[in-house]
Amino acid sequence: MKIALVISSLEVGGAESQFHLIALQLKEYGHQVEVWLLRKRGDFISPAESAGISVLDLNKQGKLDVIRPTINIWRFAKEFSPDAIFCSLPSACLHALAAKTVCPNAVFSWQIVATRSTLPEYGFVAGLGYLVQRMVAIYCDHYISNSRAGAVSAVDEGYSGSKMHVLQNGIDTKRFQPDPEAGKAWLLRIGLDQHRPVIGIVGRLDPAKDHHTFFNALQCLEAQMPGVAQYVVLGRGSGEHADSVMREIHALQQRGLRIVHIEHENDMPQVYSALTIFTMTSVSEGLPNALLEALACGAYCLATDAGDCAEVIANDGTVVKVKDHGAISNVWRERLLSDENDTSQQVQRVHRKYGLQPMVKSLSKILARKQPSQAYLL
Repeated sequence: MKIALVISSLEVGGAESQFHLIALQLKEYGHQVEVWLLRKRGDFISPAESAGISVLDLNKQGKLDVIRPTINIWRFAKEFSPDAIFCSLPSACLHALAAKTVCPNAVFSWQIVATRSTLPEYGFVAGLGYLVQRMVAIYCDHYISNSRAGAVSAVDEGYSGSKMHVLQNGIDTKRFQPDPEAGKAWLLRIGLDQHRPVIGIVGRLDPAKDHHTFFNALQCLEAQMPGVAQYVVLGRGSGEHADSVMREIHALQQRGLRIVHIEHENDMPQVYSALTIFTMTSVSEGLPNALLEALACGAYCLATDAGDCAEVIANDGTVVKVKDHGAISNVWRERLLSDENDTSQQVQRVHRKYGLQPMVKSLSKILARKQPSQAYLL
């Protein structure tokens, strides 16, 4: 089967990471795969191209540049003639509609990673994109949500329930394994004490991740147990939220707290293996890859009750209310005082349930048929 995957870029991010893994796995299953990017940039381009996947640039020049990428999608579709088109994120999905005029028989699928009501306010242009996406979604054969919560929200907003599939994210279980020694070595490299507990948050510096609740919980913990823990904030970002996150980090450092910011790390299993407690303070999520990866590497996980986080954590961590920094601080304190550290059953459960291969096999079945199969519907 010839499959075109369309997304904004392959920069570091949850949707982008999942997309490049899907491309690699589809290629391994024998499909002919092309990736079309609105802007050809990102760390995941190289591994895709090294695997023999064509990564093409739609050459979008700005938010209002509609004509150029649309013409390029039309041209790429005419040359490749895909059997299926799978796209993610509103801008890419909207541009990809141009391919239907060239390949009307192709199976056309949209991945819905978030809906308008589940997101913080990102501004007029972003809001308009989600609104238009919903309006023209009738031209799709399938909608694919990576979380049950996201699928329910999308249907409530007007997406057709008869076309909605829930296909939860999968991770590379061969890569994401506990590695305590690598974790200790990583802590030394970034200047932290390998013998002191480490609490970390991983994710782009974005309003949806609500880093400020993380910092509020940190200050509560420091008031009760000063100097016991060290802290890691890992992620890139831009704009006012990212700037405010960096200001808070610098202010905490000035007070003498051991907190470091890491913009990017290629070897994430060592990061998760280094963390005593992985924390996710998001106000909005689908099914976050970082949470799956941390659980698979044996980290104790605490997350807010957003998206499918509670289902993913199950009994292997703690879920608290969104923005409840006091509850987060209490869980941290209890965990730091606990002697429990056996996470082997947690690792086995996540590896068994959230592997990449079963997810991509299910995706392949969806992309192979115009009509939804009851086996994958919401």
